[in-house]
Amino acid sequence: MTFSPEALYAHVDECNWVAVCAMFTPDGVYERPGYPECVGQDAIFVFYAETRTLRGRHYVEGKAVVDDAACAWGRFIGSAEDGTAVT
Repeated sequence: MTFSPEALYAHVDECNWVAVCAMFTPDGVYERPGYPECVGQDAIFVFYAETRTLRGRHYVEGKAVVDDAACAWGRFIGSAEDGTAVT
């Protein structure tokens, strides 16, 4: 199966953390600017369910997928937990 950043961020936008984690191997690594590296499905689940409090929509503008590694970039438009607009 080919990794799809669009599918990953669709699950994120739907707050479907189980589906997000299923897109990673049990020892998968997820890196986000401004946050510690998440290693493993459990750490990724905790990041999305407890640490990251943003809600909104991701727009993937570019991606690179090579073998078992992927990178994506784009935009996010949404809000923080307190209602502050975030882009």
